[in-house]
Amino acid sequence: MRLYVLLFFISLSSCSQPKMELSKEAIVKHIILYDASGDTSKIGVNLKQTVWYSDSFAIEQICLFSVLDSSGIVKHTNRVDRYRFNDLRRKAIYEYRHLSDSAAILNKYYLFDTTELINGWNFSVNRAGNLQYDSAITLSDTIIGADNYKRMRLYRTYSGMSITMDCEFNCNRKYTVFDFDPKLSSRVGCPLVTLITRSGIDHSLISIDKIEFVSNQFTDSISNVLKAWKENEKRYPINNN
Repeated sequence: MRLYVLLFFISLSSCSQPKMELSKEAIVKHIILYDASGDTSKIGVNLKQTVWYSDSFAIEQICLFSVLDSSGIVKHTNRVDRYRFNDLRRKAIYEYRHLSDSAAILNKYYLFDTTELINGWNFSVNRAGNLQYDSAITLSDTIIGADNYKRMRLYRTYSGMSITMDCEFNCNRKYTVFDFDPKLSSRVGCPLVTLITRSGIDHSLISIDKIEFVSNQFTDSISNVLKAWKENEKRYPINNN
C-alpha cells in the first residue's frame, strides 16, 4: 500500500503552459510501479496511455489498472477504458468508448476546479511546482538516443522515509505542453520528461514516470477522429442533454 500512496503523493498529472508550443504532439505517458519488496524484476503496475494534442484540443487514452495480490505475487491488468476529448479553451470534456469518428458520446461536462479526472494526462490543473523536495543537486548531462538531457537529483523526507527523485530534462523538446513540473523545468531550461523515484537507505526503486514523444504529426485516422469530435462539440453542446 505504501507504494501506491506514494504515487499519488508525487502525482505527475501536471500540465504545462509554455511560451511556445508545437502545433501537434503525440506522446505516451508511462507509469511503472515496482513491487514494495524492492525487487525490480517484480512490476506492480505498468500503465501506458497515449495522448494527442493539437492547438488547445486533446484526446487522452484513459486506461485502468487493477492490482491483485495472490499468494504473495503482485499481478496487474491494464486495459483501455475510454477516450477523453478536451477543448482546453472552453474547458469542455467529451468522453467516448472508442477512438472512432463515428463513436457515440458517453458523457460530457465542463472542467471546473473541483473536477477530479482519473488517469490520462489530466489537463485539469496547471501544477507548476508540482514536485516537493528539501534539497537538490545537479547531475552530469547525458545523451539518450539522439537527445541531450540535463539531470537533477531531488531529496525529500516524507513520513520519516528518505526519498530521492532523479529528474531528466529533454533539451531537444523545449516547446511542449507535456512537462511533469513546468516551474522546475523553467529553472533548467528544458522540460522534465522522466522521473525515477527511490526510497530508503538501500535506494529501492519505487517508480518511473516518463513522457515518450511519439510524433509531431497525426495519422489520417487520428486527424479524422479529432475533426469529428470537434464537430460533435458544436452539434451537441454540454447544456443540451
